[in-house]
Amino acid sequence: MHLDAESVYAYLAQACMMFGVTPEEVFITQVVDLIDEQVVSSRSLVDEVFEHLVQGEEPTYDQGLSGIFSQPDTFDPGLRLQGVRLPDVERFIGTLLMR
Repeated sequence: MHLDAESVYAYLAQACMMFGVTPEEVFITQVVDLIDEQVVSSRSLVDEVFEHLVQGEEPTYDQGLSGIFSQPDTFDPGLRLQGVRLPDVERFIGTLLMR
C-alpha cells in the first residue's frame, strides 16, 4: 500500500467537508488526566493521520483524555469541534489503511 500526500489530503478534505470544516481546522489533542488537563499531544488532523499511516495501525482514542478542537494545544471545551468525533477520525484512518 502506498498513499501519496496528495491523495490522503484529498480524502481528508472530502471527508471533512460533510462536517463543514477543512483538515487544517481540526486538531486532535490528548491530556494526561482530566484534573490538570495538561496537554501531552496535539496534532493537526493531517499530521495525526500521517502518523498512524506510517505506524500502519488504526488509533483507538480514549474519549475522556482525547478530543477534537479548532485550535492546537488546548483542551478548552469552548474550542471543541462539535461535528467531527474521535470515532470519525478512527474511521478515516482505518479506511486509508485499507487502501
